[in-house]
Amino acid sequence: MSREIKFRIWDVKKRRWFGDIIFEEPPQLDSDFSLSLNDSLFLVNQYTGLKDKNGKEAYEGDIIVNRDGDKRQILYSWAGFEMRLLNGERDSNNTTWYFDFEVVGNIYEMAELVK
Repeated sequence: MSREIKFRIWDVKKRRWFGDIIFEEPPQLDSDFSLSLNDSLFLVNQYTGLKDKNGKEAYEGDIIVNRDGDKRQILYSWAGFEMRLLNGERDSNNTTWYFDFEVVGNIYEMAELVK
């Protein structure tokens, strides 16, 4: 079974999700996975192919929590998606996060958590 390729867009200037648009195919992007239109900056997040325990889709940039209350951020690396500590450090215990987690927000709307 292949993973569904989907994207969502954050409007940096207006600090909100750019409509309800989700791309079924990748848009043309800059090297930092952002795009600019009419002097606005938009950040593009890719769907991980995973859903949390409530069925919510997990995207790059999401903040997730496990049953013990530990929080992580979903990042994309050259090898695929990984979970990292909110301060950006690598987590040596990534594998347990794929089975029982909940999406509680994202780094754009909850920036105070990522410090």
